Parts: sequence; C-alpha cells; structure tokens
Amino acid sequence: MARGSHVTGTVKPARTMLLQGLLCGALIVAFPSVSLLLGILLAPGIGAILLDRSAGRVVARNMLLMGLIVAFHGVAALWHGGNTLAGSLALIGNMRLVVASWVAQASGWLLSELTPVIAEFVMELKARARIKHLQARRAAHEDEWSLPPSDQQDQPMAPR
Repeated sequence: MARGSHVTGTVKPARTMLLQGLLCGALIVAFPSVSLLLGILLAPGIGAILLDRSAGRVVARNMLLMGLIVAFHGVAALWHGGNTLAGSLALIGNMRLVVASWVAQASGWLLSELTPVIAEFVMELKARARIKHLQARRAAHEDEWSLPPSDQQDQPMAPR
C-alpha cells in the first residue's frame, strides 16, 4: 500500500465536479448528435440541476429519470438511423418526442413536490383513525369496569 493519507469513500467535491465536466466534454466531442438530442430532450432536467440547490437535488434527479425514460426511445432511434447530426435534428423536429420528454420531466417534478404532502396526509389520516380506535376501546373498558367517563380524552398521557 502506498504511503500517505488514506480515506475511503470520500472524494473532494471540486475533483468530482472536474471529472464530471471532463466526462461530459468527452461525450460531447465523441457523440455530438447524441449530445444535441439529449440536450434538447432533457433541457428541463438540466435546468433543474442548475437551479436546484437542495441537498441531493432530488427534484432534478427525478425529472432527469423521468425524462431519460422517454429520451431512450429517441436515442435508440438515432443509433439505429446511423447516428448522424441530420438524424438528430430530424428527431428534435419530432415534437411528439420532445413534448413527451418534457411532460415526463414535469410529471417527475410534480411527483417530487406532491409525494411529501400526500405522505403527510396519509399519516394524519392513520393517526386520526388510531385515536378513534383507542377512544372506542377506552369507552368499552370504562363501560366494562363501570368507571366514570374520563374528561381528558384528547390530553396526552404525560405532561409536557
């Protein structure tokens, strides 16, 4: 093993960004027709990457994932058609493909934004149902043991 500091699993963010830039540049030079097609089809997702400053860029990743599902068809058609720049421009001119990709990315954005709201709503409904169930059981126990009804039904058990 070489001498020096040895840290596993960590890469400096600047180095990662540099490697990503070099990789993207190499792909653009090697496959300009595919890069042009993907650039147009994934434009909303690329814009989301540039604008999203949240940790992990979840919204941008979901948008790109949904967009790549649709863009795969266009890239496959481009490769089967000879992988030319003219073929790429012809596919970009197919507005059904472009609109389908952009709508898929919009659905990824919508899914990212609505999922936490829906999850919170469902958890609130489950909590309310549990409260009603426990209140019914408490009333049944009070009836069974001939206890007077408690006036603290909605109070927490422990003081805050």
